[in-house]
Amino acid sequence: MNPLLIAGGGIGGMALALALTRQGQSVHLFERGLEFSQEGAGIQLGPNATRLLNEWGLADALRQYATFPDELQIHCAQYGHTLATKNLSHQMEQLFGAPYVTLHRADLHDLLMQAVASQETATISTQQSFQASRNTDEGIEVDFFNFESKVKQTIHGSVLIGSDGVQSDVRQSLLGDGPPTDIGHVAYRSLLSQKMLPKRLHSSNVHVWLGPRMHMVVYPVRGGVWLNVVLIVKSLQVPASYDWTINRQSDVIYQDFKTALKGCCNRVQELVRHIEQWKSWKLVNRPAVQNPLQLARGKIALIGDAAHPILPYLAQGAGMAIEDAHVLSQCWVSEETQSSETKLHNYAKQRYKRVARVQKKSSQNSAIFHADGVLRHARDLSLRLLGLQLIDMPWLYAGPD
Repeated sequence: MNPLLIAGGGIGGMALALALTRQGQSVHLFERGLEFSQEGAGIQLGPNATRLLNEWGLADALRQYATFPDELQIHCAQYGHTLATKNLSHQMEQLFGAPYVTLHRADLHDLLMQAVASQETATISTQQSFQASRNTDEGIEVDFFNFESKVKQTIHGSVLIGSDGVQSDVRQSLLGDGPPTDIGHVAYRSLLSQKMLPKRLHSSNVHVWLGPRMHMVVYPVRGGVWLNVVLIVKSLQVPASYDWTINRQSDVIYQDFKTALKGCCNRVQELVRHIEQWKSWKLVNRPAVQNPLQLARGKIALIGDAAHPILPYLAQGAGMAIEDAHVLSQCWVSEETQSSETKLHNYAKQRYKRVARVQKKSSQNSAIFHADGVLRHARDLSLRLLGLQLIDMPWLYAGPD
């Protein structure tokens, strides 16, 4: 039987390849790059995602790579006081059967890739760019451009899964809905060695600092050796490129950065002063998924950012991609008598409402996190009075239906 073809070897693509091959399915994954990038920032994974990683036999590997924070602490970025606290350790495992972890994106990708490479039914090809696809009686044939040989090759498969990110070529061939929309927010990311910081800045928890038109998230990765720092600001100077490095001593874009930090408390200012260089990324978005046909049509389906870009205000981008992989693999193997098209459509029917809810909640949080004026004061008061009731999300951490 023809393999399932996966275009894109990021977290979603690797997770899907692993979920399928663990159940004996043949998979051929195609990645555009020569090598799998080690670039990236930290990732938070809730129990909805770590439960699936554990089911895929990655519990031991996850313990080697991940950090297990005790708490989520939400602070006022201007005055420094704590607004709300949520337990992330024992309580999470007791309620949802899996831990809440933080880790570096490259580490998560590496443990998934190692697991896929160990599967006999998995094939991974690099330097392959998706070009076009056509249905056949046996399945689908897909054209990929090989950057090494400079020629097009046609690969035959049962179905094609697009996991090629927010600028997905597979999505455009399927939906033709154009590029995602700039939202005017820029994320600045950096890693700090904890041993190079004063003890007072060390942390084993997840900290979120909320301020006018900005917020900052700080949490440990790589076993607590490093701190991942993400500052997201509303910017009037959103760059044309998606990913670039800035030096705070020279870059014009840094002016927005400095403006966002003006008036922040001493702890935020002191932490930022230790960072010499940032990787920056402009945020883009799409409307929430409205129906199953936006996730699957015929013999093509989309997962992860290719299917439903999620703003980083709920820390669920990677989690939703992992859930997609789980649900699609379950639909594929548990419905053997059904056609490929039906299996993919069933995946889409199971996923579209949940991912739409996460997309909408993430977009709502973008306004709440960056609130100013009266809305900011109302937010802070609500967090101090209601705290856990506002930030608790059992519907999310319980996982997919």
